[in-house]
Amino acid sequence: MKQDIFYRDGSLDVFVARVTADMRPAHFVVVGTKPDLIKQAPILRELLARGEKAFLIHTGQHYDENLSGGIEKEFGLHIDVNLGVSGGTLSDNIASIIARAGDIFAALRAAAPTLKILPYTHGDTTTCFAVTTAAFAHGIAVAHVEAGIRTMMLTKSLADKLTTTDISRDFPAWFALSSDAESYTYGSHEPYPEQWNTRATDAGTGLFFAPVERVGASLAREGYPQSRIHVVGNSVVDAADFAEEIESHIFERFPQLADGFVRVCVHRRENTESQERFSALFELVEILAEESPKPVLWILLPGTKAAIERHGFTGRLSALKAHKNVIISDVWPKYSDVIAAMKRCTLCATDSGSMQEEMNLLKIPTATLRYGSDRPETFFARSNVVCPPISGRIAANICLGAMKHLDLFSFPHLYGENVSKKIVDIALRALETHDTLIRLIPDSD
Repeated sequence: MKQDIFYRDGSLDVFVARVTADMRPAHFVVVGTKPDLIKQAPILRELLARGEKAFLIHTGQHYDENLSGGIEKEFGLHIDVNLGVSGGTLSDNIASIIARAGDIFAALRAAAPTLKILPYTHGDTTTCFAVTTAAFAHGIAVAHVEAGIRTMMLTKSLADKLTTTDISRDFPAWFALSSDAESYTYGSHEPYPEQWNTRATDAGTGLFFAPVERVGASLAREGYPQSRIHVVGNSVVDAADFAEEIESHIFERFPQLADGFVRVCVHRRENTESQERFSALFELVEILAEESPKPVLWILLPGTKAAIERHGFTGRLSALKAHKNVIISDVWPKYSDVIAAMKRCTLCATDSGSMQEEMNLLKIPTATLRYGSDRPETFFARSNVVCPPISGRIAANICLGAMKHLDLFSFPHLYGENVSKKIVDIALRALETHDTLIRLIPDSD
């Protein structure tokens, strides 16, 4: 159900007056999901530390304590505007974000037509796409943090090989194929709707902050101006550094995790809405419960819970909860707990994109429960192995094989350092260089 828009200052008029009180550029850091909050918080903190006029806009896409409130408290975030959009259909939420964000941009444009406004959108979320659309409709080009992430999927012949041979039981052979760029192809719309979101956002972007060189090269091939593409790393490294400074008591709550564990999380729509895929992944957890030498921690996100209900697995979930080798948990609200626990994780089996980045950073072997990834650099770096949800047995063979061959994994540091500082440096230079960031015109190189 949609909520009223929340303004920290009390009303739209007061907020607009605050933003336009002087003609210094206005930086709008936009969030809507838990990953947004984690990765955008360091950028907001950097802007504020430099005395910039910065505001935090939350669309309300993630709104409860575990997904949003805990991170806000932990990172000391104060929401300036919450658009109050959540709980509707995908199209309904997109329309509401565009309308509500558009009203704010329209009011700012009317009050101060020459004020430089730079929204920082993040990643591949509905929030990112919808706010970018609203900004572009009012002549404002965004800075896209984590721009350009594109999925690479297993070729059909290689996916078929998993179903027609026993290669899933030969982990070194499968790992070699998983690490080979020739095993993948571009063009997928998975994950859905995230690949649409990131592509559509880039069409309205003025500054592209790409996480790795491969992504920067992809953006250039798609025709975006090279002068606007900046390979800066990923701000998750700054968030993790911040979280590591916070004391965690997670092992007091979950002492059975202290000597290693397998973390499982499943939430992508293509996995949760597909009876075939979700059944395979549920069976994966059941097999790991019996065969894993380490305890299994299964984090249930809202999408996971809905899928369990939809596919009629509530009885099987009860059996898993009773299993001595399984821990079932809701999402943890504190990022510092996630970081502290994951340092002792043996294997992370996930369909999350951000977890693939974080596990590379923390040097934790990862099995991606998809047919590919929008972070394929982790495959090529050999910190991650593709683990398609073809069947529970195949996925379990890959995960158990990974645990037996941990020595095959390597963890080159992919995502940089001091990323938020780099982003802010570039943004401030752009604001000084250009008379306006409205519909940025490519530089004439």
